[in-house]
Formats: sequence, C-alpha cells, structure tokens
Amino acid sequence: MIDRTAKAGATGISYSYYDRRKNKTAYLPQKIAVIAQGETSANSSYTTEPWSVTSYGETASKYGSRSPIAHMVRKLKPPGGGGVGGIEVTVYPLKDHASGVAASGTVTPSGTLTADAFLKLRIGGEESATFKVAKGAVDAAAVVTAMLAALAENPNIPALSSGTTVLNLTAAWKGTTGNNASGLKIEVLGNTQGGVFTIAQMSGGTNNPDVTPAITQIGPRWETLLINQMEPSDATTLDKYVAWAEPRWGALQHCFAVVVTASTETNRATITAITDGRTLARSNLLWTAQGS
Repeated sequence: MIDRTAKAGATGISYSYYDRRKNKTAYLPQKIAVIAQGETSANSSYTTEPWSVTSYGETASKYGSRSPIAHMVRKLKPPGGGGVGGIEVTVYPLKDHASGVAASGTVTPSGTLTADAFLKLRIGGEESATFKVAKGAVDAAAVVTAMLAALAENPNIPALSSGTTVLNLTAAWKGTTGNNASGLKIEVLGNTQGGVFTIAQMSGGTNNPDVTPAITQIGPRWETLLINQMEPSDATTLDKYVAWAEPRWGALQHCFAVVVTASTETNRATITAITDGRTLARSNLLWTAQGS
C-alpha cells in the first residue's frame, strides 16, 4: 500500500483536510413526533402504524377530534396556518391500555339566581358555547339540557357528556392523563348570579398505555422532538424515553432527540421535585404552563 504522501509527491497533487461540517448544523431538518392516544371510540378504526400529518382536519377525522392526538396536532398545525409551518410532523398513535379506565367528573347545578346568568363550561382548556340559566330557583334538568347543548357546539371538548339533573363527563380516552391532576380540569365561566355549580373534578382514570411500541417504531428514523402525552409524574414512561433516546447519541449514531412532557401543575415544589430527581435525564424536557 502506497502512502498518500508518496502518491501526492509522485503526481504533483497536494491534499488537505477540510471540515465541511462547519456552520452546517442549522441545516439539519427538524422533525416532530407525536406520541399520544386517539379517542376510545376510534381505537378500532386506526392502526398503530406511524402516520405523517397532512392536516388537522385529517388528523381529527382519523383519531377523533376530542383525542390527545388531535389536540396536539391542532397546536402544531392549526387549520388557519402558522404553528410549526413546514416542519414534518409524524403521529405514532397509541391505543388505550387493555385495563385502562377513563376519568370522569360531574357538574351539579343548584341554588337560586338573582338574575339571568350567561355562562360557559371549560373542560381541559376547551370552552363550550354560552348557555343561559334563568333567574330564580334552579331547574336542574333545564340547566343540564342547556349545558349539553352548549358542549355539543364544540366538537373538540375532550370529554363526553350526558345526564338529566347532573352533568356527567367522561374523558374521551382511558388512562390517568384524563384526570384533573393531569390537566383535564372542569370550570364554569361567568357570573353565576348566585347559582351554585358543584364540580366533582375529573378523577378515576387509570392505566396509561405503554409507549414502547411507538418508540420502537421510530427505530433509526430522524426525529428531533417528541411530544409526550403522558404526565411528568409517570416515571415509568419517562424512564422508557431515556432508555430509548440515550443510545441515539453515541460513537456510531448521532440522532439526538428531546422528549417534551407538559405540566399544568401550579405548585412549583411539585414540578421541581420531578426535575431534581432527573438531573441526568438529558433527553427529557419538562414544559410548564402553570394553571393553564
């Protein structure tokens, strides 16, 4: 084997190393992966194969407009444009855990109003249309009928509703992420004029689905940002993301990815307790929107 220096001397050609990577980092494409559930009612109609997002409308049709998948995509790819623009978004869908239970809550109207009240319900950040409660002693059946009609005006409300004299709400998917503690909060907005709306916040949701099938399907794909539906208190899921992400940045592979998990927790100590216990989890990022 002839040394390269000898070859250069014999041919009159010189060579030198030039690092073409300089200033090229900005040209690496960003790609977003959404790992979340569809509506329980849609579980039988979609597969868990990765799906490249074409539009919010197609996403809502495929996985259900009330689903965590649809809500995430609506922020990333809003119907009116904007969001993340041309960045590619891929959904790695999850189905409900086989033993999952959906969270539920109630709103019970009562009392006597001093004047007509014009109110809205807000559930998980989504608002209903306005409904009227007439002055005087509350007619619970009439109020619940009005609330049901108001909720029906917004197909993105992340809960199913029913009832006669009490409004019953059930998360549109199964698992702990449907609980109030995970962000699915029930609120009555407006001046109740003395009327009473007793709220039993969403609770009872159990068994989040396993994210392993979703992250396994990513494999060697280039995904730079993963949006995780599960709550930051779900340590099992966060550990699985770390085990998946860390080997993607090493001597033989450079596919770094950050997993973003959101929290609406209002107690700062509760939030920092999670991050303080995970100081070496370089791939996990906790995004807080306190009380939102």
